Amino acid sequence: MGWIPLRTHSQYTVLGSTVSIKALVERAAEWKLDSLALTDVGNMYGAIDFYKECKGVGIQPILGLE
Repeated sequence: MGWIPLRTHSQYTVLGSTVSIKALVERAAEWKLDSLALTDVGNMYGAIDFYKECKGVGIQPILGLE
C-alpha cells in the first residue's frame, strides 16, 4: 500500500482549485495510484463524474466533503 491523497479539491471548490476531474484522475493514473479521494469544499457536484472516471482507469474512488 502506497500513498493516497485524501484531501483533493477539484474545479468545484470555488477559489480553491482549477483542476478538472478528468485531469486529476489522469494524473493519478500516471502515478499508478490505487485510490484517490475527492473532498471538495461545501458541495459534491463532481462526485458522479469522479466515480466514473476513477472506475474507468481502475482507481478506487473515495468520496468526501470538507
